[in-house]
Amino acid sequence: MPTAEFLEHWPSELLPRQIKRPRAGQQPFCQSDIKADLTANSQGIMAVMPKLLLNLRNVPDDEAEEVSALMAEQEIECYQTPPGPFGITNGGIWLRQPDDYERARRLLDRYQAERARRAREDHEQARREGRVDTLWSLIRRNPIKTAVHLAAIIFILIVFFTPLLELGRVH
Repeated sequence: MPTAEFLEHWPSELLPRQIKRPRAGQQPFCQSDIKADLTANSQGIMAVMPKLLLNLRNVPDDEAEEVSALMAEQEIECYQTPPGPFGITNGGIWLRQPDDYERARRLLDRYQAERARRAREDHEQARREGRVDTLWSLIRRNPIKTAVHLAAIIFILIVFFTPLLELGRVH
């Protein structure tokens, strides 16, 4: 756990500006209050770390925007980190206050259930209207591409299974 002496040596610009968001009727914390809170907290600095709400791997942009808007509407402070340049990290939506996690998680679960229900309804309506792609519609739309893929599959199968067939003829 960090001590007051340890925190005194930190440059003030490296200390977090908001350890806890002031609730309605509370006064904002000053820098000395933050230091006191860090030293008084039994869990140390980890207790004031942001908490990941949603990993953005395979999350469409519109969903990330809707989740951020939902959190803003509910007055839950969050921010979004972008994906890394080499695809190692995917970015995420982070809560500034870990205390908000349970409420934010419930909101997110309700939102995702509603989004899944809407997606299933849209898919079912598209299927009834004949707008859903089937294997046959994909083949008809791209016959040359389908033929090339099929020829590549046959070639790969021949390359892999010819040695096995030759091995069987030797015995």
